[in-house]
Amino acid sequence: MILAGPQKFGAALTGAGIFFFVVGVMLFLDKGLMAVGNLLFVSGITFLLTPSRTVAFFSRRDRLSSTACFLSGIVLVLIRWPFVGLVLEVFGVFNLFGPFLPTVLGFMKGLLVSMGLNIGRSSVDYMRGR
Repeated sequence: MILAGPQKFGAALTGAGIFFFVVGVMLFLDKGLMAVGNLLFVSGITFLLTPSRTVAFFSRRDRLSSTACFLSGIVLVLIRWPFVGLVLEVFGVFNLFGPFLPTVLGFMKGLLVSMGLNIGRSSVDYMRGR
């Protein structure tokens, strides 16, 4: 899959957002890093999918409760309630992006095998449920 210019920028923003969010969680729920991670992640998804497709993705009828949890978690992190925001965000992310998880794990398995690293192969199979 070849990414165009804005999509490459979106992938970089999304990756940076995930990085900052994880580092913020590891540093005992650092509110600033988590907030920066959230903003970068959401803006990266917007660049990656284009604004109209992002709105269509998040506003589908079957995903409205997950979207509400995810966005509420972001708001709670921004108003300095990081733990409650983290719980809501994780719930929302798993419900929003859960159907894509087997695809991502399959990609990781193929990447590990192509690199000659069979160590993680069984753990990826375990996470995929196989």
